Amino acid sequence: MAQANPNAGGQQPSNYQELYASMPDVLDGVYTTYLAPFGPESGEQPATLRDRVISAAHDVPKVFVMLLTDPTPRIVFVHRPTRFASSLLGAQPWDDRVFGFQGDVREGNQVNLVEWPATPFARSVLVTVPVLDHMDASWTAAAGADALGPYLANDPETEQLRARFLCPVPQRYVPLCVSRCYTPRTFWTDVIGQIRQDQAVQDCIVLVNWARVASTFGPDNATGDPTVPLATAGGLRVPLADDSLAARRWSWVLADLPALGRTGSTLERQFLQQNAVLSGLLQ
Repeated sequence: MAQANPNAGGQQPSNYQELYASMPDVLDGVYTTYLAPFGPESGEQPATLRDRVISAAHDVPKVFVMLLTDPTPRIVFVHRPTRFASSLLGAQPWDDRVFGFQGDVREGNQVNLVEWPATPFARSVLVTVPVLDHMDASWTAAAGADALGPYLANDPETEQLRARFLCPVPQRYVPLCVSRCYTPRTFWTDVIGQIRQDQAVQDCIVLVNWARVASTFGPDNATGDPTVPLATAGGLRVPLADDSLAARRWSWVLADLPALGRTGSTLERQFLQQNAVLSGLLQ
């Protein structure tokens, strides 16, 4: 990953919040073209988008918002999707699988490693959602609820939308997201609220509409419970990492945050150095 310039205090970033905040915004705060391919009605095929994201340079933070439902709807962020490159020294069970981080670096220089969803940019079904100008009133009326609705197709002040399961977060709003977890309500008030305050709704309409779909229950299913149509199939899988995957994860972190290489414990450094030598896994 491209290294950020040291900040004004002369220190390199020690977590992803600091790293992403320190990166120059190469899009200069204008995100319409960047977000357009991720709109649900764009002609981009899900597999094409997935491959493009994984292979693209890290000139913008690769941070994506997704909806989980265990046990209630919540919005999390996954970032830095990276393919586990194979080694000439032999096959690994992780070869060619795609991993990412969820959350930020924590005490002990640990970061949650997750397996990237298999179909991150597939499209949801159509969902009846409140029109944009009625979202605030809908949340007010749904006091205490996890999500809005469900609505019928012809209900007043509604329309039908769909979204891709994962949506990129424009760089200006990444600091609000990378280390956070939201309910649909607080994502709407805090993140979309900031977009509205910036008068950037149309520029970020792909993310705004994603939030509208993520905020809304679908029709009752066979059990009588409301559905969450935008919940990513399978959720997030946390791999049971062996030494090779742990070493590779640390190599990714150090590529982004080299300052952490000077703060790890002696035992941690020895472990990682030994695995790097034995398996040749560092990229």
